[in-house]
Amino acid sequence: MLGPADSPWTWHIDPLDGTANYSRGLTPWAISIGLAYGDEPVLGCIHAPQAGMTVLGAVGLGAWHGDTPLPPATPAGDPRSWLVASDWPWDIGERQRTVRLLGRMAPHIRQYKTFGSAAVDLAQLALGRIDAYAISHIFRWDQCGGAAVLRTLGYDLRRWDGRPWTLADRDIVACRPGMWKHFAAWCAN
Repeated sequence: MLGPADSPWTWHIDPLDGTANYSRGLTPWAISIGLAYGDEPVLGCIHAPQAGMTVLGAVGLGAWHGDTPLPPATPAGDPRSWLVASDWPWDIGERQRTVRLLGRMAPHIRQYKTFGSAAVDLAQLALGRIDAYAISHIFRWDQCGGAAVLRTLGYDLRRWDGRPWTLADRDIVACRPGMWKHFAAWCAN
């Protein structure tokens, strides 16, 4: 995090999200930059050069993939068609929450994906390639840039307990409109 201690504006920068992927030659890694006002992301850029992906957006101004404007979030279809991304949280104790989520989702969705980079997951959602992203323990710098882009596009951002999400929260469910009613049961402790 960068910025004067008394300023409500803070830059959240992750110069290499997906370090394990990068170190092993896997392509899902990204540079993530986000600007927040307090705990609300307002501007974001995710650049994943090996994946050929640059997604950026600013609340109130729009979002783009390179020079192409991104369309707003569309409602969720049938859960049997959903692709949902998640990953293992760094906190080992949190991983059981992810295991429960996957077990509860498995009978209802098409597939579960893990890209190994929160920034890449959030960019994939902004591009409409996946339908949701959920993780139970995440850092501010991993989610600020992507959350700003998703908020710009009208995606639903919540905590695992259903409360509205802010950057102060360590868990996030980012999904297409209409999906939360399913996640509410899947994320319950």
